[in-house]
Amino acid sequence: MGPYLPLKLIINSFNGGFAWKQSDDPPNETPDESLKNGSGQLIGWFYNEISGKIAANAEGTTRDGIPRIKL
Repeated sequence: MGPYLPLKLIINSFNGGFAWKQSDDPPNETPDESLKNGSGQLIGWFYNEISGKIAANAEGTTRDGIPRIKL
């Protein structure tokens, strides 16, 4: 990921996770809001280092009714 993304991203307001998981297709990744990485940190983001696509690891909407984000 080079200097573009830190190992800990900003907190995902959908599920409170800040860790990331490498994915071949982040926008179509099946969300699992309890998914954790090898260090026990909650996965907040799916990321593809080749395409640069990012998706929040969250289902549905936030508590405020905002839809899940796919970037």
